[in-house]
Amino acid sequence: LGPSTGGYILLMLARMRGGSAEALPMLGDYITLVDIEAGGLAVLVLSGLALRLLRPAYKDALWLKRKLLIVQYIFIPLEVANLYLCHFVLGAALEGRVGVTRAFLIYDRFSILGAVLLGITLPAVLILAVFKPWVRKD
Repeated sequence: LGPSTGGYILLMLARMRGGSAEALPMLGDYITLVDIEAGGLAVLVLSGLALRLLRPAYKDALWLKRKLLIVQYIFIPLEVANLYLCHFVLGAALEGRVGVTRAFLIYDRFSILGAVLLGITLPAVLILAVFKPWVRKD
């Protein structure tokens, strides 16, 4: 989340200074950051699934089930959509097949939706991960 969010802010600042064409040289690096972020999410998801499957104590853990539901239905679809938009919309703009301004407009709309969804669900996932509600503390 951090590197790609920082990269997105830098893209926005470059666009405010000089328009969409100003941000074009940074686009390839931004897409690389998004790819790295997607790889990190994949590692986290796989480790969570492994934890649930391999540790009997976590198999029925309600906090982990809730966390994996949020990840499955919010985080993963957002990440897949982000990868698609980066590679096929922003990537097309980088290659000159689509107008840069149009590509950024599409990506900006998605980013607003993503920010709202993550603003709601990310704190919930962090609370579930740190405090592990529904766990008996004897």
